[in-house]
Amino acid sequence: RVQVAAGRYTENLLIGKDVTLVGAGADQTIIDGSTAMSPTVQFNDMIQGSIEGFYILSGNGAGVRIENSGVTVQSNIVSDVNGWGIEVVSGSQVAIISNWIVRNAWDGVTILGGVGQGRIANNIIASNRGDGIRVFVGRNLAITNSIIVLNSGYGVAVDASPSPLLRDNDVWYNLSGSGNGNYLGCVAGAGSLSVDPLFVDAANGDYRLKAESLCSGIIQ
Repeated sequence: RVQVAAGRYTENLLIGKDVTLVGAGADQTIIDGSTAMSPTVQFNDMIQGSIEGFYILSGNGAGVRIENSGVTVQSNIVSDVNGWGIEVVSGSQVAIISNWIVRNAWDGVTILGGVGQGRIANNIIASNRGDGIRVFVGRNLAITNSIIVLNSGYGVAVDASPSPLLRDNDVWYNLSGSGNGNYLGCVAGAGSLSVDPLFVDAANGDYRLKAESLCSGIIQ
């Protein structure tokens, strides 16, 4: 377990051994990957690790890239990446939980390779310039209790069989507000909404929910 103090760290991390990285909070510990033509944080060929409590900023290709690894990505902000927010490839097992994945140049989350087990839950995935979530391999993947809105592509787009399990999400106003832009190749699932989540101030990066939001029961 590596505890990282508050501060701004301008670097790109390549992690190839089991490690738990814990920041002081996404509002205090920033990893800025803007100075290299590579993902901000990469996990390769590791059995089990996690990253929690960081603002993961900029980088190229992906904010977090996971390949052939078991990784939990929890309670981070992944923003303003020149690429995917989170990219998962090649036989990984992932839990993507309670993050803000916002304003990235491509998809918020993309699942490109076989996933041994995958859980995407309690996230806000918004204002990305591609799809909110793009899934190319859907087996053993569940997408639940997440707010997936205002993405320039589809909310959830699936090119996979079988489709992931979807339930209890709010998927709204994706594909530039198209009435047919929330789901592609999948269906909403039980308990899902399609409403404005009422962010406090998304234009200025505040994706907290207002008290009157109907989505207060979505994020657990």
